[in-house]
Amino acid sequence: MESNHDNGIPAVDQIANGSNLQMYKAVIPYLPRTLQKNCILMIKMMEMNNLLSYYNSPMSACSAPPEKISPEDLLSEIRQYADDTQNQQIDQMLNLLSALKLYQTYCE
Repeated sequence: MESNHDNGIPAVDQIANGSNLQMYKAVIPYLPRTLQKNCILMIKMMEMNNLLSYYNSPMSACSAPPEKISPEDLLSEIRQYADDTQNQQIDQMLNLLSALKLYQTYCE
């Protein structure tokens, strides 16, 4: 699975949403209240089906990133979905990792 974002949507949500589920989600508030619950459940089931289909396909193994993902990359990826307090903690972790790398470089 790619880690790139399309309009701020994580890759796993892009897979789950398929090509048109976002349109269905946009329509839900305009439906009669009695239909909204059933439509939401149907959309969630379709998302699950899309995810299962993706991970059960032989091509999903080919989409794994070839290089090792660093902790910094992971924290940077998470950072865009965090609130201010969480971002401060993530920044502290990133600074610590940077300091550790600098120390390791110095020790070599």
